[in-house]
Amino acid sequence: MRRQVHELIDRAADTFPDRIAVICGDQQLTHRELRLASDACARRLSEDGVSPESRVALMMEPSPDLVVAILGVLKAGAAYVPLDPTYPEARRRSMVELVGARRIVCSER
Repeated sequence: MRRQVHELIDRAADTFPDRIAVICGDQQLTHRELRLASDACARRLSEDGVSPESRVALMMEPSPDLVVAILGVLKAGAAYVPLDPTYPEARRRSMVELVGARRIVCSER
C-alpha cells in the first residue's frame, strides 16, 4: 500500500516520538513536535477555507517552519506552491494568480 509523506511522518511519530525529525542550523523538531505543529497548521488552513485540491503558496525560507507548512498543506488535502521570497513582488503576485492559490503562508520576515 502506498502512503503519502505526511502519513509516513505520522507513523514515525507513533514509533519514534522523541527522535529528531528536522534539523536546520540550530533549530530542530522531534517527530512528535513535527506532527503536532503540522496538525495545527492543517487545522488552521482548513478553518480558513483550504480544502482538497486547493493550492496554497508557501513563501518561506528553508527552515523547520517550512517543513511544518508543507506537511500541514498536505494534511489539509491541498497542494503547495513554493514561492521564492527573493523574487520580485510582481512575479510572486503573477505566480499566485496563475496557480489560483487560495492562501499564502509566509514566514515572519
